Amino acid sequence: MTQIDDIMTREVFAFPPGVSKLEAAWTLTARGLGGAPVHDRRGRRVAAVEDVMVRGPLVLRPADPAMRAVRMMVERGAQRVVVLDAEDRFVGFVTPMDVLRALAAGKSLGAPEEEAP
Repeated sequence: MTQIDDIMTREVFAFPPGVSKLEAAWTLTARGLGGAPVHDRRGRRVAAVEDVMVRGPLVLRPADPAMRAVRMMVERGAQRVVVLDAEDRFVGFVTPMDVLRALAAGKSLGAPEEEAP
């Protein structure tokens, strides 16, 4: 079974705590990004910046099945799933492009019925 760890993007730009909405908007635009996490000093995600500041984005762990990220993005209309390690530190994102790259590389994400709820 393909796991989140197998398909996620690890090198991700992140904002420091206290970033203003204006600064975040300009930075995302300049970098051509649709969103980025906000971290505390210990590397833990405290929020996500998208078109607006969002608390509580979709979160999974590296060992979770990749299909779970696909389901979450489809069911909630999301463009990214945040990946946190066991200490709740941000380790990456899963985006629709990550899913497409995995499929293009021949990875099987498994049928939805293969994943236990």
